[in-house]
Amino acid sequence: MNDLEKLLTYKREELLNIEVPEEMEDCLRNALNKRKKHIPKSAIAAALIAVLLFAYSFDSLAYYGRKFIGYDNVTYGSLKELNEEGKGQEINKSCVFSNGIEVTLDGIIFDDNELVAFYKIKSTKEKLDPLKYDISMHLYGINLMGYHAKSGQREFRDDYNNICVAWFEAPAFYEKWMKLNISLRIDDTVEERTIKFTLDRNKAMKKTVEKKLDAKVKLGDYEVYFDKLTASSLSTYIKGKVKVSADNAKGALERDIISEYERGLQFIDFDIVTDKGEKVNLNNRSTENSGNEIRFVKSGDALPKEFNTLEIKNIRFENYKIIDKSFDVSVETKNLKVDDEVIVKEIYYEGDETCIVVSSRDIPIMQVNVGDDTGILNYDQYKNDVENEKTVERTFRFAGKPKEIKLQFKGMVNYIYTDETISIPVD
Repeated sequence: MNDLEKLLTYKREELLNIEVPEEMEDCLRNALNKRKKHIPKSAIAAALIAVLLFAYSFDSLAYYGRKFIGYDNVTYGSLKELNEEGKGQEINKSCVFSNGIEVTLDGIIFDDNELVAFYKIKSTKEKLDPLKYDISMHLYGINLMGYHAKSGQREFRDDYNNICVAWFEAPAFYEKWMKLNISLRIDDTVEERTIKFTLDRNKAMKKTVEKKLDAKVKLGDYEVYFDKLTASSLSTYIKGKVKVSADNAKGALERDIISEYERGLQFIDFDIVTDKGEKVNLNNRSTENSGNEIRFVKSGDALPKEFNTLEIKNIRFENYKIIDKSFDVSVETKNLKVDDEVIVKEIYYEGDETCIVVSSRDIPIMQVNVGDDTGILNYDQYKNDVENEKTVERTFRFAGKPKEIKLQFKGMVNYIYTDETISIPVD
């Protein structure tokens, strides 16, 4: 029995136990007696039950108004809102592998920036072991290269059922007949299945903003170009590129800045804020090396519904340096040299907390292991510190007063900011 059947059965039993109040019955009978046609008592009860059914089922009807049911824990932001509003295109097609694993594509929500697939994985035989079964997906159309899956979310509902969403590159404007290619690794072999569907462009989320920006800011050794902003009720994408500044080309080449960026040791970051102070949630980013420049895309939720202008601000670089060292320390530890730029000056107790004083130019990325506790209480206090020319002493705190402490230094991070902002008028 599915969820809808269970709900209706429960409501039926609940309604069968409802007793109609005598006062309400008398009131209805007096009103109906004025009519020439006789209305039986059973009809009165049926009318009351219908009214009560509507009242009891209002929330349930709203729940089942969703396009794709069961995806609450794997969707968020604008994607979750669109599903609750019943947006998207239903597919409802399945494929089955030789080991009894069934994949059902419930539907999609898409725009010009991305396509999100809602699908379920069900095993009719063995338990779903993520270490044993590796499922991958690729979307194909006329474009022979297809459209890659960029990211995904999965909920392990129980041992035999998974609820999933996957984000794909958006199909090109000319695509209509699509194939979702699903590969499943079973032991040492790979099986492939295909789900075919027709893309209904009438169900696409329409653009709300499309702006060429042609804006540039100077940031350290770089010039950062913001090229284009596109948004719909599903997503917001901003594209640009990073070039080494001509003034610092020699120094940049000596440091191999482009290589650092490619290896994930540097990131461009920024905020998009409306004139009403609302910050757009942009959690995803990707980069691509193109000759002597880095192309970037930052993306996330839809823009807020009401605003007049947008502004790109807090434009910054995050620079990372890997250390990856561990030390056994205690309150007896003094002036421990982690590397040439990092020194643990001292460790002491204060109240019910332990304090670690670290001297460095950049912000240490560190972890304290004391039993099950690894958290530093005041890490956010320093997370936006800018790059310092001289060393700075920072005090990090964690709960408890252990005698023995395992201190792990993962690396260092600093931020380079610019005061420049970019205004984006929206028509």
